Amino acid sequence: MDPRFEPLKNAAYSGDFELFKKLLEDQPALVNSSSADPGDSPNVIQLVVDEGGLGKIPEPNKYLEFLIEKGSTTERQLVAAASVGSRELIDVLLDAGVPLTDGAPWTAVEESLYWGHTEIADYLVNYRGAEVRTLCASAMMEDLEKLETFFVEGKLVASVLPMYFPWGPFEESTTQDVIDQAFYLALRSEKYKAAAFLYERGADMNAIVIGHHEQCTVLHQAVNRGDREMSDWLLDRGATNGVKDPRFGADAIGWAKHAGHNDLAAHLELRSKNSQR
Repeated sequence: MDPRFEPLKNAAYSGDFELFKKLLEDQPALVNSSSADPGDSPNVIQLVVDEGGLGKIPEPNKYLEFLIEKGSTTERQLVAAASVGSRELIDVLLDAGVPLTDGAPWTAVEESLYWGHTEIADYLVNYRGAEVRTLCASAMMEDLEKLETFFVEGKLVASVLPMYFPWGPFEESTTQDVIDQAFYLALRSEKYKAAAFLYERGADMNAIVIGHHEQCTVLHQAVNRGDREMSDWLLDRGATNGVKDPRFGADAIGWAKHAGHNDLAAHLELRSKNSQR
């Protein structure tokens, strides 16, 4: 963050809540000021949510409650709390009146599922009343009935556009991009029934998925985590090792070797040879 925020950051990290309050009482404009540093938190409240949720700020709920009392913006902070899996801060925000739709259409439900915080998504939906409204969230929660509602005569409805992910929308995305993202995220969440549902409706398992920060195929991500079962599931349905990712120019076997999964790499090589006979 900008140098003007350094005293606040230091007070928060050290757990000096009284100093933190005094600094903001002396400079109230900082409550909603934006930092120009693109590589760090954009404002004080997101610093507290991100770093506090990760355990770097002691008792972050006190800091968050104080900022809300002082009139801090709370826009997208429920999403931020979900990204770090902080139920404590989610409760503070919801109890202060932040709507469950904060950040819509990419809400705290999508954000928590994207980063693997399935228990947070379950809490939001089953205990706080959040609705599952997107294709990718339905896929990651394996809600097959909800998934059906996004298709008419087997085709994905255009209202799913544009595609979103944690860094915002892809304005030029297509319905194919959306279904490929949902397929990727379903398998990343090990939701095979949802993945099969999407595959049967046109998901391309060999696509470089732009709706995920790794930007690779589903097979790449399966081998990167050393998941032989998922790799075989994909290969049995037509996945190919020949696709190279755009960042490193490596195929799935290359990713497996880089991740130290040499047995899986050998297995993929054998399957590749057998498929060419």
